[in-house]
Amino acid sequence: MRKSIDLDKEYALLVNSVQEANEYAVYSLIEAGYDGSQLQAVVAVRPADARSTGPITQRMSKERIELLARANTHGKKFFATGGSHVCSDDFFKAQALLARDDELAEKEALKKTLQHKAEIAAKGMAIVVEKAALFETNNYKDVSSKELDVLMQWYDVEKRQGMKKPDKVAAWKDIRLSGKAPPVVHDWTDEDEQQLMGIKNREVDMSETYLGRYAALQKRNAVAAVLDFTNDEWDSLKRMREADSTNIDLVDDNGCNVGALGAENGANGGEFVEEAV
Repeated sequence: MRKSIDLDKEYALLVNSVQEANEYAVYSLIEAGYDGSQLQAVVAVRPADARSTGPITQRMSKERIELLARANTHGKKFFATGGSHVCSDDFFKAQALLARDDELAEKEALKKTLQHKAEIAAKGMAIVVEKAALFETNNYKDVSSKELDVLMQWYDVEKRQGMKKPDKVAAWKDIRLSGKAPPVVHDWTDEDEQQLMGIKNREVDMSETYLGRYAALQKRNAVAAVLDFTNDEWDSLKRMREADSTNIDLVDDNGCNVGALGAENGANGGEFVEEAV
C-alpha cells in the first residue's frame, strides 16, 4: 500500500484506498489478458502546505472592494472573495467604485477644459485692451499672428489649417463688425473642487450603490403612498408596526395567528380589509 505524506489521517486513508482499488483493477485486467495499463492512474497527493488558504481579502474591507473593482473575470472575483456570491455588499460597492472612476475622469476633463478656457479668456481680454487703438484704426501691423490665434480661440472660431495672418485679420474683423459678445466662461469653483475631492475618495457607502439608491427610491415611494392612506389603512399600518416592534400575535376571527401578514392585508379588529396595506 502506498503511504501518503503530510496529510491528515482520514484524507490519507481515502487516497490510499482509491489508489489501491485502481491497482487491483489494473492487475485483474492484465491477468485476464487485457491491456489494463491503459486504465492505470496515480492519485495526485497535494501536500498540506499547498492547500487553499481561503480568500485573500477580508469581507467589507477597502482592499476587497478595490480588488473587485479591477477584477474583470469570474476567476479573479472568485480568487478575491474566496467564492462569495455576487449579491454581497462588496460587489455593489465595487460597481459603485467603477462608476465613480468614470465620473472622476469626466470631472477632471471638465476641470481642465474650464481652466483652459478661463486662461484663454483672460489672455484675450488683455489683448483687446492693449490693442484697442490698433483695432479701431485697422492697424494690424503690430498685432502678432499668435495674438490673433488667441482671439479666435476665445471666440471659438475654428482655425483652418494653413491660415495666414491676413485670413486671421479678416476673421477678427468679421467678429468685431458683427458685435458678437465673447462666450461666457464658467469658472472652476471651490465647490467644484470639493466635489472632485469627494469623488477621489475611495470610501464607498451603501447609499451610493445601485442597491442603496433603489432602497431610497422605494422608501420615497412608500412615503408617497402613505400620504394617501385612509383611516382604516392607517390603523392597519399602526397595528403592523406595533406587532413588528413588540412581537405580539395578531389573530383572526377563528383565533388563528396571522402575524404581520394579517396586518399587511389590513387586519382591523379581527377583520381583513382587502384594500388596506
